[in-house]
Amino acid sequence: MFRTLTDNAREQLKTKLPAYAVPTLFIPMIRLPLTPNGKVDKRALPFPAKSELLAAAAATQAQDVSDRTETEKTLAAIWASHLGSYAPESIPVDTPFFDLGGNSIATVQIPSQIRKIWPDINIPISAITRNPTLAQLAADIDRSLDPVGLRFDSQKTDFANQEEYYANAVADLQKQLPSTFEAFASTGSEASTVFLTGATGFLGAYILSDLLTFGAKVIAHVRAKDTKEALERLKQTCKAYGIWSDEWQSSLQCVIGDLEQPHLGMTPEVFQRVADETDAVIHNGATVHWVKPFSSLKAANVLSTIAAIKLCGTGKPKKLAFISSTSALDNDYYEEMSDLSLASGGRGVSESDDMQGGKQGLPTGYGQTKWVCEQLVFEARRRGLSTMVLRAGYVLGASNAGSMSKYVGNIGGRRLTLEQRRIRTISLYAC
Repeated sequence: MFRTLTDNAREQLKTKLPAYAVPTLFIPMIRLPLTPNGKVDKRALPFPAKSELLAAAAATQAQDVSDRTETEKTLAAIWASHLGSYAPESIPVDTPFFDLGGNSIATVQIPSQIRKIWPDINIPISAITRNPTLAQLAADIDRSLDPVGLRFDSQKTDFANQEEYYANAVADLQKQLPSTFEAFASTGSEASTVFLTGATGFLGAYILSDLLTFGAKVIAHVRAKDTKEALERLKQTCKAYGIWSDEWQSSLQCVIGDLEQPHLGMTPEVFQRVADETDAVIHNGATVHWVKPFSSLKAANVLSTIAAIKLCGTGKPKKLAFISSTSALDNDYYEEMSDLSLASGGRGVSESDDMQGGKQGLPTGYGQTKWVCEQLVFEARRRGLSTMVLRAGYVLGASNAGSMSKYVGNIGGRRLTLEQRRIRTISLYAC
């Protein structure tokens, strides 16, 4: 019976936790030891003997290692050198590299290590992005060694596969949007309320600062265990950049949430309250990662944008400002368009461009999610929502505070100074 419970618990945890966080060994107890205050006495918890840990690890590995190919075993040794928590035999074959704790630095180094073992393989850096599990990448290596000639360096960019994950996804995602939006009518009130996501990031902190400085009320969406911790996170972020003011607290409130969850991680009651109180939504929150594929970033970036659009279609009419990225323009089509335009005295890519040139060839999953999000925002605009897209580029630093990050960029191909962009952000989105 305990074995069944253990197996069920392990399978359930696999759906909630990364592979490295799933316990290898479970210890049955009738009750947890408690301190006099009624808390769990961690010091009194039994710790498994070394023999038990070794037996559990061996049992887990035996299910996997015996069926591995030689390529998988060799590749596992390479991965293990970058994953400090794993021995080669303990790396699961069907778990993505990034879920095991891998990072983008390792993805740059691993291809060269593979080439040392298999000199005939010209493996690109994007290989782990396209084939993130041990089994997938090993299978690609085996195919590239096949005399038929399926080599990494002879494979052209698979636009059809890219479209499957981003361009072709747009039509189905648009079905989740409200069919119509009530027209927004400005009241001219100086006490407009703005719902802001991503306020704990560098760009988000400065958007928050601008909104509060110019008299708006802000409801900030923050991932935290409660609203007290959420407010403290915002304060610490802003203080780190030298922009916090205690006067803001009367105009600032927090709601807890998670970009990857339905309704932005807010309860239905909180979602409805925010919808009834806000005049504008600035959706700045996103997961920024230059190696993870579209599928891994879809929930945090794309589905959260759908939730933000639905928020605008709930309660009173609102405006939506979507903070995008120049990564949505990062392909040969827009590079050539920009070069030709600038050479002829033009201004680069027009702000009115429908972005269909980004339908193919965007190299990063992050850029692909931003392109899809923009298409969703454009569709919401066609259905009556008052929207704007702002593409923040290379955000560098704040001259007045000395804090540095990536805060100088361009909007729609036009490069703006810091102060120009701050003023434009307020005038367009603070209602």
